Amino acid sequence: MELVHFSMFKPHRFRGAGISKFIYGLSSAQAALGYSVTIAYLSEKDDFEVPPGVKVKRYRPHPLRFFLPRQFCKDAEVGLAKMDFGHLHCGYLPEMWAAARFIKNRAIPYTVTPHAVLSPMVMAKSHRLRKVVFRHLFQLPLLNSAAFIHALSSGERKDVMKYGTTARIKMIPQGFDISEIPESLDRSWIDLHYPLSRQTFKLVFMGRIDPVHKGLDLLVDALAQIKTSFPEIAFSLFLIGSNYEGGQQNIEQQIARYGVSDQVLLTGSIHGVEKYHALASADLFVHPSRWEGMPFSLIEAFACGVPCLVTPGSNAAGLVARYDAGFVAEPTVDSIKGRLIQAIRTDPSALRIKGRNAKRLAQTEFSWETTASLLCAQYEQELKRRGKAV
Repeated sequence: MELVHFSMFKPHRFRGAGISKFIYGLSSAQAALGYSVTIAYLSEKDDFEVPPGVKVKRYRPHPLRFFLPRQFCKDAEVGLAKMDFGHLHCGYLPEMWAAARFIKNRAIPYTVTPHAVLSPMVMAKSHRLRKVVFRHLFQLPLLNSAAFIHALSSGERKDVMKYGTTARIKMIPQGFDISEIPESLDRSWIDLHYPLSRQTFKLVFMGRIDPVHKGLDLLVDALAQIKTSFPEIAFSLFLIGSNYEGGQQNIEQQIARYGVSDQVLLTGSIHGVEKYHALASADLFVHPSRWEGMPFSLIEAFACGVPCLVTPGSNAAGLVARYDAGFVAEPTVDSIKGRLIQAIRTDPSALRIKGRNAKRLAQTEFSWETTASLLCAQYEQELKRRGKAV
């Protein structure tokens, strides 16, 4: 079977958004299963990483975003003769609407992974009128023409249903390559690199610094209240990630305003093996998002054996509760504060048990081979339904 992934996000194992890692992991797993896989990637930048066994073709976007690049169309006229199934990774992106129209006009089935952008919170965040217009004129036709919509979690499945699409929805969780985690993790890494953490309860967040999306505004507020009400509690928070649309400046101002500059540090991005050492150094990984698909950093923290504090918006609250792998809070300051105090006052041996449970969660629930197999089975089912040879 010939598969083509269409994306505005670069495939990359370590750098870039979670979508970049998802495309890298899924495409390489599909290639390992014996499928022929190509990634058609629209970007001005040539900084992608080629997944093993996968072909990557980069194209400069058309200056008019509702049109595909001319070179892409030329290549596609040749390549689409062999293409069996398309997989679009998109949200409110005119380029993906153009790609869907292009392959639909050639009677080729496709699926769409929205990657959390159909959440009502995303709809309300900014440019609401523009999104309403785009939804009715472009996004819903794109979704409704898909063979199925791929949701990464039960929470995202509900968001897709609320969005109003008539297409089938299949919930298949994303994968993770547990072999990426070093056999020996340095759980003192943060203490060695950031002395302020010593003799404190270490909290770590990893992801883009987007205070509203990731709930970092709620987290900092909760910690400021803990500092005021419980001065005997010694804690440190490490926000690991890159600035997103001015989010770092906003959270720095909040940190200074709430008087927790001595307890909260923005480290910038950490990559490669050091990322896993940083995660493993945490007493508690915190991910209080208002909405998500399924955050990679959270899966990585599970895999490193770190207990986690999550909100329902992370789409992992059910897993954390079922495996007893941490703490679940509502996306409010009071709820997050209460769970943080509970975690800090939990006996260290009990926290270690929760950490081991988190690792078992990652090993049991997230596998690229399983994700790729389930998705490819859906592709093949659709092709058989259309009477095409697989």
